[in-house]
Amino acid sequence: MAKQPQDDSTEKAANRETQFGVREGQFGNRDQNREQNREQFGREAQASMHHAQQAVAELTASAMLQPYAELMQEMDSFNREWASRVRSSIDRTLDLTLKWQETWIAQAKRNSDLFLRVYESDLSAQTAMTRDLQERTSSAVRRYGSQAAE
Repeated sequence: MAKQPQDDSTEKAANRETQFGVREGQFGNRDQNREQNREQFGREAQASMHHAQQAVAELTASAMLQPYAELMQEMDSFNREWASRVRSSIDRTLDLTLKWQETWIAQAKRNSDLFLRVYESDLSAQTAMTRDLQERTSSAVRRYGSQAAE
């Protein structure tokens, strides 16, 4: 009887080894599959994290750039409005300058006409005075000449 328990125990041990060997192989395959799945899930998680980081970076960049873009749009709108006002102001200034030049030219023509009339009047007055002086002188010469001849 003493041998039977040893045989039983060796058989049981052999059975256990076979059972454990099979089980270990099964667990080894499961563990290997799990490891492969973990690696695949890890890669997928890294890819997902990379995509998430890109999305966050894009959102952050757009969130940071949005106020800047709005500011630039407001600045552009302000600059366009300012430029149109400057242009209209310059146009009005040029119109006024043109009108002022036309008025000045017209006034210069009127002044030159007035000066010409004054000069002509003065010239005719001088001519009249010169004729008068000549007549007086010639009449005086005639008078004094006739008195001297007497």
